[in-house]
Formats: sequence, C-alpha cells, structure tokens
Amino acid sequence: MFLEIIKAILMGIVEGITEWLPISSTGHMILLEQVVKFNASEEFMSMFRVVIQLGAILAVVVLFWGKLWPFGLRHGRVISKPSVWQLWFKVLFLVVESRRTAPHVTHLEQITYRDALIIGVWQMLAIIPGTSRSGATIVGGLLLGLSRACVAEFTFYLAIPVMAGASLLKVLKFAVSGVAITGTEVAVLAVGCVVAFVVSLAAIRFLMDYVKRHNFTFFGIYRIALGLVVLAVAVVSAMV
Repeated sequence: MFLEIIKAILMGIVEGITEWLPISSTGHMILLEQVVKFNASEEFMSMFRVVIQLGAILAVVVLFWGKLWPFGLRHGRVISKPSVWQLWFKVLFLVVESRRTAPHVTHLEQITYRDALIIGVWQMLAIIPGTSRSGATIVGGLLLGLSRACVAEFTFYLAIPVMAGASLLKVLKFAVSGVAITGTEVAVLAVGCVVAFVVSLAAIRFLMDYVKRHNFTFFGIYRIALGLVVLAVAVVSAMV
C-alpha cells in the first residue's frame, strides 16, 4: 500500500502542475502511468484520472473565493453581487501567441457573452485526445483580444463546472459498473486529490505571475518537443 501511495503523490504532483498549464494534464498522467503502474483496475484508473482533478479545482475555489462567491455582507445584511453572477453566467453559458494587436479586454468584467460563448466552444476541443483544455481556452481567448492574465484567470473559472461535472459522471459510471473499490484505491484517490490541491495552489500562482511578463511560446515549444520524444520512443519500441 505504501508504494501505491507514493505513486498517488507523484500523480497528484503532475496533475497539480499540468492542469493549469497549457500542456494537457491527462496526457501527462497517462505518460506517467507507463512508468509508474498502479495495482488497480482499469475502471478505477479511468475514474482516478478525472476525479483527481477535483483537488486541482478546489485550489481555484480557495484562491479566488472572493471573486467567485456571489454574496457578501454590507452593514450586517447579506447582499448579492451582480458582477459575480454575471461572471458565473458567462462561465456556464456553454459550460470554448500569434496575436499581434494589443489586447482590448484586460478585466473579467469586460468579457462579453459572445466572448464567453466562443471560448466555451474552444474548450470543447479538449475532447480530442492530447488536447489541453486550458491551452484551447487560452488560444481562443487570445484570438478574441483578451490579455494573457485575463484569459488565464477565466480559464481557471471555466474548469470548475466542467471538471466537477466530468468527475461526477465518472464516479457514477464507476459505481454502476459493479467493480468493487478497495481500501488501497480509496487511499490512492484521496492522496492524489489532496496533493493535486496543494500543488495547484503553487502552480496557479506561478502561472498568474508568469503571464504578466511572458507569452505562451515556451509551452508550445514544450508540447512539440514532448510529442517528438513520445513518437521517437514509440518508433524505437516498435522496432525492438
């Protein structure tokens, strides 16, 4: 069991780092599984890859709670925040660096419903294996004229309903499959989520600081380089 927990920690670290960077978290977890193989059923691993992202999503809720919670207190009375409700409606509206012009959207309040719809469509590209959800939404936002910091933050918010829904569906699918879950698997899932949450706190802070001074070119180069390495390994393995 101890070895499985160590593997879960590694997966949590990878998920926490890659979930928010435009480099495909699921792809990295699948690659890690080729080296660090879990002693678990494929049904459990299919659920694990998705549910572990709940830990990463919780980091967004914690870090941006003030911007996400639509209620507040004023003179001892509970008040509603219209701007926050509008933000959530934009996030749920569809539940989608080569730009040369200066961004014309630098604050979340400036994102229109049309922008939110188009970014939501871009996010749908993540159903293609190997496509980064955050990468797709960031590219879509940049093309619409959003600043890097603005689109990065909006991407964090978009993950909450999408990944929460995906996790719920995976859990339900696993439950109805009839496959029994062991105590070790429960511990692995819990540890993975907790580690992903902690690492995501640091990863989100890093990305928000990074995009203020740099563009996303590095991540594009990294994805190409990693893809070439994976292809090379696959070719060599097929020839051996």
